[in-house]
Amino acid sequence: MTTPFSLSKDTTAVRRLTFYNLSSEKVRQHGEISKNNGKWQTEYDLDYRRKKNPNIDFEIALKAQNDLMLTHFKNNEMEKIAEVYADTARIVGSKVEVNGKEAIKKYWRQLQDNGMTWDNEITSLVINDGMAVQTGISRLVYLQKRQRMVSNVKYTLFWKKDRKGVWKINIYHYSPL
Repeated sequence: MTTPFSLSKDTTAVRRLTFYNLSSEKVRQHGEISKNNGKWQTEYDLDYRRKKNPNIDFEIALKAQNDLMLTHFKNNEMEKIAEVYADTARIVGSKVEVNGKEAIKKYWRQLQDNGMTWDNEITSLVINDGMAVQTGISRLVYLQKRQRMVSNVKYTLFWKKDRKGVWKINIYHYSPL
């Protein structure tokens, strides 16, 4: 029950609020007032929308870049994987250091017609000020001199947006599991 209040010298009023859950992102608040026990009139009608977290959009874009690399791998387009790297990117492993786009193309090209399966599990993703750090586990099966090789590594990717606003890998660091 709502409590009447004095709206002006000679008018009392009662307010009622009704909330409508419109979706997981939106709520409606309908405010009504009744003056001197009269009819209910809309005083205001508001929609509240959940504030979007810009990092969610960044996270979607970064996961899309990861998916793009996996798609290129599955399609045996190894050089195209290098397109996800920045021009000055580096790959650093326990016995490997590769610098620059051309060297990264060569690094991936060695798997041309030799890549069997690749699974990438993202374990964390932190986004801050247009940069991102992604950690995960990569499981790669490939052929080397006709022998089946398995590479299971934990990795850290350092992402940054390029001039066009596209996320690119700046540093890919990995170590064996």
